[in-house]
Formats: sequence, structure tokens, C-alpha cells
Amino acid sequence: MKILFHLALSIILASHFSAGSQLWVDGVTQTTGWIDYEKTEQEDNDDNLCWAASTSNILDYWQSLYITSAGIPTGEDIWQRFKTASANTGGSFISAVQWWLGGDYAGMTLLNDDDTDPLTLADNRAVFPYEKGEAVAIATDLNSFSGYYWENIPTTFNGQEHANSRQLHLINLFWGIYSYVDTYDFTTALIDCIAGAPPANLALVDTNDKLAHAITLWGVEYTTDDEGKQKLTSIWITDSDDYATTLRNVETYYKEGDDSVYLKDYSTNPDYGDVYIHEAFGLDIAESNSWNLQHIPEPSPFVLSAVALLLLSTSRRRK
Repeated sequence: MKILFHLALSIILASHFSAGSQLWVDGVTQTTGWIDYEKTEQEDNDDNLCWAASTSNILDYWQSLYITSAGIPTGEDIWQRFKTASANTGGSFISAVQWWLGGDYAGMTLLNDDDTDPLTLADNRAVFPYEKGEAVAIATDLNSFSGYYWENIPTTFNGQEHANSRQLHLINLFWGIYSYVDTYDFTTALIDCIAGAPPANLALVDTNDKLAHAITLWGVEYTTDDEGKQKLTSIWITDSDDYATTLRNVETYYKEGDDSVYLKDYSTNPDYGDVYIHEAFGLDIAESNSWNLQHIPEPSPFVLSAVALLLLSTSRRRK
């Protein structure tokens, strides 16, 4: 069984790995499919909600794979829901998703001052575990909000009924990788995960310990050497801090003897050192496909053929 932050690699075809390759989240290109919710600086009191903006991007994409029940926010309303429910301070992609789906944080804890007694609630409210002794409150009482997808999560796990089966499924939904593994392993893991998952949440830091930021990864460009090892050359991201709805291509590079993937010219802030990817998190589609969710049906070949003929007919008439 996967546990929180356990790396779950997708198996992908070797044809993905050719020199000078691009790989995109399914359904995404440079011009379509990506989502970019933006902060509004101090005006909306959301300057610390980069994690919520990135989470909104990913949840919006994830929800688009399934038929959304009435009452569940979609599109821009996802981002607005997080802004109205969250304090303007640091948070976590994993905590945010667990709140959205299940109303609390399976496997997440808020520690007391003595650091020995783990708690999952504070004053009967959902919380984002943050730093020791701190929590970001969500303004929703758990008695009236159990998550938008709680009833869809299976009550059995590995064929067995458990009182905490739903929590186990929530934990099993996440994958996570870290920059302090070998560079080749981190790069390959990131490519593998994107091949079978929604967009990834990237946690960025810098060598001066001034930056702590979250962005959304939609695609990668990479090369493969003669030994079959992949190296990223650039990444395609959306970023709530550029205050523009746009897809950015950022060049990547590596340092000799360093296990991290660095972002070239990512920021002009003079206080920052070299910016690099510290962690990456995402959702496992294979897991959520096992939930009681209805997929949006794909058009049948007959429908696609009919649409193609209609477009062809319309095109001819316009001539």
C-alpha cells in the first residue's frame, strides 16, 4: 500500500523517452488545457495563497475528468472557495486536497506544544497543519462539511471493510518526490509521474532560504543521453505570482554534484539565490478511478465521425 509522500511511479512506454522530447499532462498543449488561477496581491488579501492557487488548478483539472455533482464548486469557484475558507498564510497542497475531498486531513497532524500528542482538529474546525504550534483555520465546521467527495470514497480497502477505509484511500491518492534524491532519479520520477497523473504541484525554494513558493507543472522538455538517462531542459508551468493568465516555459539546469533541478532566470528578486525544485506532489488517477465517480464519457467513434463530417460540410459551404 502506498503511504503519504510515497512515490508511486506510472509505467509508461519507452517511446516517451527520445532525445529532445516533450511530455504533457494528458489533454494539455501549449495553447489548451492548462489552468492558471492568479493571486491579486494585497488587494484581495491572498498574497500568501500560492499553495491554494496551485491546488485549485490541479483540482479543477482533476474534477474535469468526472461528472461533478451539484453543489461542488467548479472552475474559478474552486479558487474563490479556497480564498474565502482560508487564512492568508502558508499552507500545503496535500492538506488542501484532503480538506476538499474528505473534510479533514487523514494522516496529517497538528502537534501540541509538547510535540507528543498528535491532533487532527482544533476547536472542532478543520486546520491546515503548518509549522509547529501553528495552524491555518478553515472556516468550515466539520459537523456540516465532510468534504465534497467523502461519499464517493470507497468504504472498503484492499477488499476489506475498515472504519478508516476512506482515510486510507485519501492517503493512497497522493504521490510525492523530493529533490534530495539522486538527480537522475528525481528527473525520471517527475517525468514518470506526469505521464500518468494530473498536473503536479511544485514546491520551490532558493539557496538563500528566502523563497517558499508553489507553482503548477503542466509539461516538461528533456533529453536522453546514450545511457538512457533523462535530463530536463525546461518545464512548462503556471504561476499565481506572475499576475497574468499565462503558460510559462522556464529553462532548467543542473549543478555538478548537486541533486536538485534548478530554474534559470525564474525570478528577478535580488534577495533570492538560485531557485530550485524542492518537492513535487500530485494525485494518482488510478486511485481516484477506483472511487465511486462517474467518468465523463468519451465520444464514440461514430459521434467523432459525424462531427468531422459536419465540420467538413460547414467548411465547404463557407468557401
